Amino acid sequence: MTDKQAIDLLRARGYVVGDPDAHSGEISVWTPGGAYALKVRVGKELGEFAAGKLTWNEVAQRREDEIVLER
Repeated sequence: MTDKQAIDLLRARGYVVGDPDAHSGEISVWTPGGAYALKVRVGKELGEFAAGKLTWNEVAQRREDEIVLER
């Protein structure tokens, strides 16, 4: 699945998806209704998230783990 296909699929499901950030390699995704946002890496992670192979919580946990590792 291409990034564009993944973005289109997420938007069709009601998510609000920003533009990919070329510097960070991430894209912001908001829940339907815009209550919560998440940074998803473009490429494999974005495709797996859009395909339902990764849950919102799994991606959020990855970001939290990265913050801990940076400290």
